[in-house]
Amino acid sequence: TDLEVNVDDLVKLLSPTMSLIVRRKTMEIVTQLGTPLDGSAGKYFQAQDFALGRAICQLCEATASDRTETLAALTNYTSGSIEAADFVLEHSKCVEIAYTSVVTNALYSSVASRLLVNVSRHFPDRVDQKLKARNADYIGALLGLHGSLLDASDEYLCAILAPLMDVNDNLDDEEMGKLPVRLQYYEKERDASDIVRQKLIEALFQLCATKHGRQVLRSKGVYPAMRELDKATEEAESKKERKLLSSQQEHTLHALIGILIRYESEMDVDPELSSIRELGTVEEQE
Repeated sequence: TDLEVNVDDLVKLLSPTMSLIVRRKTMEIVTQLGTPLDGSAGKYFQAQDFALGRAICQLCEATASDRTETLAALTNYTSGSIEAADFVLEHSKCVEIAYTSVVTNALYSSVASRLLVNVSRHFPDRVDQKLKARNADYIGALLGLHGSLLDASDEYLCAILAPLMDVNDNLDDEEMGKLPVRLQYYEKERDASDIVRQKLIEALFQLCATKHGRQVLRSKGVYPAMRELDKATEEAESKKERKLLSSQQEHTLHALIGILIRYESEMDVDPELSSIRELGTVEEQE
């Protein structure tokens, strides 16, 4: 059944001056409203000149005690609404809050990372610019989090890998069984955005910077998934259709496949290597 709500009432109840229990109960409703992917979530977020979206962001900025709930709600809304993602980026400090939460391993770092993934999916270049302004070496900071990012929940890996997969990928049962459960028997199409795919391939490539990252990606069946992406690219080119990947993406994808197809003992790489980029530097010097 449709949930009838009054945006004005929700905004008032989300005020930081309201009691914690009132804010929590209100956030339950707000988070539920952000769940549907039929477009209704975005309409609630944007209603009355983004009144609800602004209230969620302001509560996130004002009180750390509400961060888990507010970041979760923003994750829901930005999942299917590019307008919500744009508002969060342009009119709040929630992306910066989410980044700080992740690098400091705050209690709500897991949900914060999901918000970063969603907003980055819509606006990868803008997120990159915003985080660089905060920390020029933010990628290096994230590299140090491979152990926590690639945890048993597979949430981060699924968020990166899903947009690169397609229902027509030809994976056998053994290859399918290695994938995270949520990606087995995948029934969606690849993300249509060249920029999104490029950033996601680069993210997987960066995860290969550490031995732990490489081992997890191999064990989770990332190689077969990337093999199918590469095959789809070649098929599109042979039919003279629009390329799935740019030349830069192809280069990164092939480098990624080259790493994942090998055993760790064949890598001839220092296990303490801080960044995969150093591999290219070494090869150029040689």
